[in-house]
Amino acid sequence: MKTDTTEKGLEAHITQHLCLVNDFEERHFSNYNRVDCVDDCFSIFCNPHRKKEVLKLKTIHGSNFRSKVFCIA
Repeated sequence: MKTDTTEKGLEAHITQHLCLVNDFEERHFSNYNRVDCVDDCFSIFCNPHRKKEVLKLKTIHGSNFRSKVFCIA
């Protein structure tokens, strides 16, 4: 079997390893929010799993919550 030594081949190998061994989920680049510099699953993860922490941040930062959390200038 021939090994793909191109950059795309290396990327595919790394992605496959992360997904199979480390239980990562491969996501399409369109899920990445370029404005906030995060994947859209970040907010999906934060809401149900980190309710207490998110509420604290919203209390501290008020209407500036998104800009503080996502470091938006």
